[in-house]
Order: sequence, then C-alpha cells, then structure tokens
Amino acid sequence: MKREKENSGEARTFPSQPKSRGRGQDGFMPIDQYGFISDSRSSALVAADGSVDWLCWPRFDSPGIFNKLLDKEGGSFYLELDSEVIDSKQHYLINTNVLTTVIKTKTGTLKITDWMHLGSRQAFCRQLDVIDGSVSGEIILAPRFNYGKTKPNFKFKLGYWIAKFNQSERHERIIVSGFEGESQKLLAATLSSKRDILSERFSLNQSDYPVNL
Repeated sequence: MKREKENSGEARTFPSQPKSRGRGQDGFMPIDQYGFISDSRSSALVAADGSVDWLCWPRFDSPGIFNKLLDKEGGSFYLELDSEVIDSKQHYLINTNVLTTVIKTKTGTLKITDWMHLGSRQAFCRQLDVIDGSVSGEIILAPRFNYGKTKPNFKFKLGYWIAKFNQSERHERIIVSGFEGESQKLLAATLSSKRDILSERFSLNQSDYPVNL
C-alpha cells in the first residue's frame, strides 16, 4: 500500500485502507483491517479495534502468544470500551513503524499507540491517549502460549507480573509493567480467578493527555 503524508506532517496514513467494518459474526477481523509493527526480531498484527491478534515472541520463529488471528480463543491484548464505537482508523508516525489506532466512540476519541522497543531489552509497548471527550473501559492482556495451547499462570514478583512460557526454561517468560503516573497505570493489575488474564479499568479525559495529531 502507498502511504501519503498528512497535512500535519506528523503521520502517514493509508488512503486505500477500507473503512472499518468491525468483526464479523464469527468474531474475526478482515485481514485488511490490521496494522503491522516489528523490531526486526518479531512482529505483531494490530486490528483496527485495537486488539493485538498476532504476536510470536520473542522471535519470528517463536510460538505465538497472541493467536486470535487464527483462533478466537487463541489469546490477544485487547480493549472493551464502555461507549459504542463509531469508527476507527490506523496510521504510522512518519518514517517509523510506530502504529497509531484512532477509535471514535460516542463519548470521545481514543488514540492507541503501539510499537516495539528496539533496544537490548525487547518489549512490546502500548500507550493510550484521549484526543477529545472522555473514554472509559477495560484493557485486557490474555496471552496463550504455544499457539494457544497453554494458558499462563501470572505471578507478581519484584513489582512485575511474570508468566513463563515454559516452566523448565528460565528466560522463556513475559514480564508486564504498567505506565508511570497514577492516571496511566493500566496494568497494575486485576488478576482473573484462574490467574491467566490481567486486566485494568481505565477512564481517560482529553485534559489528562494533551495530544497533537
């Protein structure tokens, strides 16, 4: 797809990207409704509704931890918003692989920014901002290891939520940390009764996050 510079000069959008149609009755998102991010070690597919539906971690040839692209129960990193969604669009920040998903709801507009950290400490990063109005809901981290076959068992250690891919391998694990600042604390977090899902309620207003698109 060709990318075209916006008037603001800060982002490039996909003019040929189809209008967001949402998920079908089968729960799957059309493949043309995904954005792609990578750090040259792994890659992820982020749906127009903000759900990370595909991620092999920590390498391209590693088993998937988010597999919803292929299986509705295969794990994802998603949001459940309190207000009805009207539309959504995706674009990249200019000359980067930083993906922005803008979701317009009846109460406000939410901006989700996703990228992969390129440093030695590999990380998938997500930031939520509100462009106008207010948006509330729940952000939910539900990984499923080994292409959806294994549910995690999160444990809280030294200020982080940790779940191992493989109990016998010390380094095969994911470590979850929240954002700095009380209003940005998204994964502090509430643990499901089965210890396989992390979730956090959020309520954001435009005044909390002055954002220039």
